[in-house]
Amino acid sequence: MKKIILYFFTVIFYLIFGVLLLVFHPIQVLSLKFLGYNSHKNSVDFLNFLLLKSLNLLGTRFEVVNKQELPKDSPLIFVANHQSTYDIPPIIWYLRKYHPKFISKMELGRGILSVSFNLRNGGSVLIDRKKPVESINKIKTNLLEPGEPKDPDTSTVFQIWKAFASEAQTADMRKQFQEGIAWGEAKKCLFELVNSELAEPRERYLELMADPAKMESILLAGAEKARAVTAPKIQQVREAIGIRAMKSLP
Repeated sequence: MKKIILYFFTVIFYLIFGVLLLVFHPIQVLSLKFLGYNSHKNSVDFLNFLLLKSLNLLGTRFEVVNKQELPKDSPLIFVANHQSTYDIPPIIWYLRKYHPKFISKMELGRGILSVSFNLRNGGSVLIDRKKPVESINKIKTNLLEPGEPKDPDTSTVFQIWKAFASEAQTADMRKQFQEGIAWGEAKKCLFELVNSELAEPRERYLELMADPAKMESILLAGAEKARAVTAPKIQQVREAIGIRAMKSLP
């Protein structure tokens, strides 16, 4: 019976989800066209607030705990392993004062009500995953010319550099920014660094994806290891709260 009820609420959730995307698409278009960026952003924020509320129908609850003092005067990079609607709406709503933008595959820039419009017009970047250089080149910068000092702390290029570079490399790039490195050169250096750092993980990923059977065996082996640890604990919990197999009862 519980499963039947959950199926019913799932259907309702998807209906509400679709209606919200449909309704907010023209709202976004009109907000951006007549009232500008802030109005468009507010409409996107409220859309994602309602998407969170619609997930409550499925019994999902959200709690966001931030123990970090996030800076407000420099770019931030949030990394999420996007697998469902459980990450994007919370990021947009709970971090709305930081105006989050996304680096997304270009296929999402068309064909999805509300989502595609926001990705194209809300400041996000649509990239071709097969062209990593193009992804770096799409990072927005200011209009300062080569030779003009640039503030590394307000530069997205530099923030990404810091995420991959050593302390020595970071200090050297900071100096180059202050000396007026050209944006094209800075992006070229960034691509070379990121490409180098990701070379080994990328090779491993391609190796695993080329052999699905091996990937499945690794996952099953991991599941067995986890089960060996969790099964005894679960049994202890069951016995502690009085849940026992019928055959064990006197």
